[in-house]
Amino acid sequence: MGRYRAALRRLDRVLLVAVFLLGALLLALPQHTEPYTETPFAESMAEPPKDLNAFLKMASTDLNTADRQALIDLPGIGETLADRLLEYRAQNGPFTDWEELTRVQGIGVRTVEGLRTVAYLGP
Repeated sequence: MGRYRAALRRLDRVLLVAVFLLGALLLALPQHTEPYTETPFAESMAEPPKDLNAFLKMASTDLNTADRQALIDLPGIGETLADRLLEYRAQNGPFTDWEELTRVQGIGVRTVEGLRTVAYLGP
């Protein structure tokens, strides 16, 4: 019975030390001083584009059916790349995945990532 009580006393001390250390750790953590205020959803959104119609037109561009001017209007695509995209499509058919765009000379991974945010690959 004495060994049991001695073990319980040791366990009590260990738990007391653990609680003390945890409390000290919590006190050492930086405190959040600004009060929480809920921001309305509309205010939390990034500033909308200046020309919403142009953005919507660009965002609805299917790279597999877009004409030359629609491709030129996309960010990172000028006249030369638009012509190369059209030529690639004419020779190989529609793009099946985003990686395939890198096969067009002058289009790299960075350009593809930029296009993914404003265009899509249709059937």
